[in-house]
Amino acid sequence: MADDGTVVGVVRGAATRWSPGGAASLLAPPPGHERGAATALRGFHAYGYAYVTGQNRNVAVRWDVRTGAVTILAGAPDDPTDGTVDGAAITTGGDYNQPTRITADGAVELLPLPPGLLLPPDGPGASATSISDDGRIITGATGSTDRRLLIWHC
Repeated sequence: MADDGTVVGVVRGAATRWSPGGAASLLAPPPGHERGAATALRGFHAYGYAYVTGQNRNVAVRWDVRTGAVTILAGAPDDPTDGTVDGAAITTGGDYNQPTRITADGAVELLPLPPGLLLPPDGPGASATSISDDGRIITGATGSTDRRLLIWHC
């Protein structure tokens, strides 16, 4: 939820924004994409994914909820979990469980795994779930049954 009470989510496969008064409006997918979901909102940036039309895959996207402008976060896994007010985002890491940070200008950075922690199928991998307002601290956890908490300092 944004400071003004705006929230985002998904309704019947469509990324949706609700104003503080409760009015709903769709967040349009990028051209050549259909449906999708908004999974996080910080400031005026909503984060989520859109389905590529005619293909069995998604792409990560960022919307400006004031204008409706949408940006594809090229090269990032398709599962943003949080973001910052300036447009940086994190992902859980997709099917490979390799969490990433996407800078406000769109650069994708892999978050390093702790020593000895392996990616699937050889290990549990990890996920990133929360990013600080300034984008410098990211939290997450291992994907294993012993669930270790993780903190990245960027």
